[in-house]
Amino acid sequence: MSGKQSFVPGFMKKVFIAVFFVCVPPCFGQTGPETTLSREKIGNVLSCLQAKLGPIGHGPPRARPHSFAVRYFYGILTPGEEQSNELQLVVYGPKEASATLYRVYFNEKDDKKVIFIGEWGTLKKEDGQMVPDEIPGGVGTYYQIKKLLGVVSRNPALTIPDRYVKPGTDACVYEP
Repeated sequence: MSGKQSFVPGFMKKVFIAVFFVCVPPCFGQTGPETTLSREKIGNVLSCLQAKLGPIGHGPPRARPHSFAVRYFYGILTPGEEQSNELQLVVYGPKEASATLYRVYFNEKDDKKVIFIGEWGTLKKEDGQMVPDEIPGGVGTYYQIKKLLGVVSRNPALTIPDRYVKPGTDACVYEP
């Protein structure tokens, strides 16, 4: 009987481990394909943010006097959470000590391409890591934003000089 008792718990342990490694990983770290955007397109978005949010005090911060520093994810980071037309743009202040996260959508309205400004929130640096300060969507989005920051921080910030920050052919829409 003692041989069977040690076999069953050992067997169950192996089953648990197998189930854990097969079922749990799909729940964590899912990212969809990321699309690369040109500096011109990001500059168009920054111009849109300046035009619509600047007058109300929420325009994109500048990293340097004549340029912006950004990291972004365009596409679906977590299936079921984001949309394929969603740009999550992190725009940094000086020395990357703070930033603003913008959610922007590329849509079509009346057969015209539109940059639609969604939510935004502020980020701050704590212990060398960017963390949410003011969270768009409330506390429920905290871990989603942390995941995004982990993904975008894998790459160096992209510098967008002022020469790229101009309106493009897409209309710019913000509906508070």
